[in-house]
Amino acid sequence: MFRGYPKEVRTDNGPEFTCQAFMTWAQKHGIKHILIESGSPTQNAYIESFNGTFRDECLDENWFESLEQARQSNLTPADVYFGRGESILEERRAIKEQTIQSRRLQHQIETV
Repeated sequence: MFRGYPKEVRTDNGPEFTCQAFMTWAQKHGIKHILIESGSPTQNAYIESFNGTFRDECLDENWFESLEQARQSNLTPADVYFGRGESILEERRAIKEQTIQSRRLQHQIETV
């Protein structure tokens, strides 16, 4: 259920929050963007606490032997944390198989 956009978003000065795409999205949806002071994570303590907990309870629980292995799973840490990783991978496998079959059929039709 979509409950609407927030009136404001408080973020740090990271590149993901100061990029043009984010700024445009926030403006488009009438969201006030509030930046915390540089070097003041306590101004955004709630999310800093979440990040720490998330790191401890999720990221530390998943061990990747290489960056390539992490990329192959193609899941966000939230997907893994909330237990939806396997269903997402299964859905992606099904979509990939359907796409391959569709392309093979299209190729057969074009070559006849």
